[in-house]
Amino acid sequence: MLRVTQPHCFFFSFVVIALLGGYPLTKRVTVMCHWYLGLCLGLTPAAVLVACGSEVSLAALALGGSVMMWVAGFDIIYALSDRNFDRQQSLHSVPARYGTATALQLSRACFLLVVLGLGITGLLATVGFWYWLGVICCALLLTAEHVLLAMALKTNHRSVPMVGIFFRTNAAVSVSFLFFTALDFWLS
Repeated sequence: MLRVTQPHCFFFSFVVIALLGGYPLTKRVTVMCHWYLGLCLGLTPAAVLVACGSEVSLAALALGGSVMMWVAGFDIIYALSDRNFDRQQSLHSVPARYGTATALQLSRACFLLVVLGLGITGLLATVGFWYWLGVICCALLLTAEHVLLAMALKTNHRSVPMVGIFFRTNAAVSVSFLFFTALDFWLS
């Protein structure tokens, strides 16, 4: 376990600010920009524990990894709507570089890793029934997102709000995970 004291938080905040500030530049350099953004947000569970003066546990690191993959997966989906612009501006994104089919496959792989990471988090944190129900709910929502996107792409995707699918399902993932995790905490 990594033990960091609260006085270190001030200095670590500059690292986090530098990482977040560097994100816009990554799209000019690498298709890994999606995972970079995920890393920036995936630091949150560990950062919260550090700020509270707690130890950074393996469960927090697994949760951070899940957040990283979730953000990367949905950022790849979001980049589908910018694919042509990214190509015109020579920006790097998975959809611009590899196309829609590969982008969706990588997003699905990220989402599979999300569910696996949430499972590892649950095992490390010894959670209860409600947490596991939340993981199942997240898995179903992430699967539904890809099913809806596949349907939208088979039809004229201009008539189907792909960004709406993206925003609604990912909002539902975050709210449902919070709900079930909080319920598990309160009822355990």
